[in-house]
Amino acid sequence: MYLLFPKQQNVMKQLKEIKEKAQMEKDHYWKSIMADLKMECDVFKNEYKSKENEWKLERMTFKAERDAFKSERDIFKFEREVYKSERDILKAERDVLKSERDIFKVERDVFKSERDIFKAERDVFKSERDICKAERDVFKSERDIFKVERDAFKFERDIFKDERDTFKTERDSLLMESTGLKRMLLHGQTTQNI
Repeated sequence: MYLLFPKQQNVMKQLKEIKEKAQMEKDHYWKSIMADLKMECDVFKNEYKSKENEWKLERMTFKAERDAFKSERDIFKFEREVYKSERDILKAERDVLKSERDIFKVERDVFKSERDIFKAERDVFKSERDICKAERDVFKSERDIFKVERDAFKFERDIFKDERDTFKTERDSLLMESTGLKRMLLHGQTTQNI
């Protein structure tokens, strides 16, 4: 180490004191700033912690809401699946009803065709019945004609019978007359012979 003169030592002391004083002023200046900054930092930390707690609460609230929405979504999904299965059941029932309707339509068409066939057969039977009625009427008229002719023949027969009876009576009377004449003639010859 080197030795300094007292004057130099005083200057050095003064410089040292000035430095210490400047350092103290600097420290004092920065202490207040640091204290302010520390206070601001503490305030900020407290605000940050409170905000962080708020955010945590909000996040927990959002998580709870999200979980609630998820559960509602799951419920809606389940209900959707239920509705889908019900829809599929209703579609199957609708298809069954459609097939039954088609079967009924086919049966209806079959019944209609059978009804039309029966109607045609009925019309044929009606026309045959009308033909039979016409033939019956013809036969009735022919029967009536035959009855009239029979009655005419009966009348003529009765006339012929009456004429025959008259001829018979005339013949019998003629026979009786001829036998009477013969007897008379025979009787007359016998009397002449005697």
